[in-house]
Amino acid sequence: MNNIDKKTIIGVSVFFALIIVIIMLLMPIDHKMREKEEFGKLAIAAETDDRARYIIDNISDYPQELIEDYMDGGTDLEFVYGYPFYKDSYATMSFTDEEINCGDEIPRLYMDDKRWGYENNYYLKDYGCMHLCTTMAYLYFYNSPAIDPVKIMNYTISNNLAGENGVYTDSIADVLAAYGMTAEEHNFDENHGGEGEVTAEELIELINRDDVIVIGAMGGGFGGHAVIFREYDGEYFYLNDPRGAEESEIAYPAETIIFTTARYYVVTKAE
Repeated sequence: MNNIDKKTIIGVSVFFALIIVIIMLLMPIDHKMREKEEFGKLAIAAETDDRARYIIDNISDYPQELIEDYMDGGTDLEFVYGYPFYKDSYATMSFTDEEINCGDEIPRLYMDDKRWGYENNYYLKDYGCMHLCTTMAYLYFYNSPAIDPVKIMNYTISNNLAGENGVYTDSIADVLAAYGMTAEEHNFDENHGGEGEVTAEELIELINRDDVIVIGAMGGGFGGHAVIFREYDGEYFYLNDPRGAEESEIAYPAETIIFTTARYYVVTKAE
């Protein structure tokens, strides 16, 4: 009888030990499943990316709308990750010496730059293309850090030159004029009083001048977007694209530029 009791006790002990082991093995799986339900693609990214893992582990440091923007594809992981580290960067921001003393090369600035990208609920990251083009042109002409994208953003919004989706098309010349630049508009947008289309020869001739050529692009992956025409290498066109460094290295064939150019502005330094 005693032997039976011992065997029973041992058997029960082994059984419960197995149950505990199984529960312990299942707990991480359950945790991952709950994370995926709550965080979706962020949880999937966290399996291989330390930045995503950090965001989840410190989720209280991140605005919910920024997380949702990432989930919806509106912003990239690096921008979200940087929020608690750079959200106050504008207070101490500065341009680099290369950006100020840019010589005959227009500096490249981007909408999601951490120096200004978190200001005003990420307005410049989402809608700041013309603010960035204005800043690039100003640095090129004046070699001065007197203005920056945030100052332009505040000015354009307070003076009704920009709305929730960025600078109004009809206000572009006024924005440039406010910062000591003149703009000669060439409009090809039939929906807004324009006609015809830009030619490759026209743009090639423009690039050989000392002016800044701001292109208002529509469609072709641009949506409604402002870029600066930077270079023509004899075959392809290159842009200073405020969307990012990767986009600024794209080699565009002439037909793409012709198709997407709704208007362009020949920007010069005011006398």
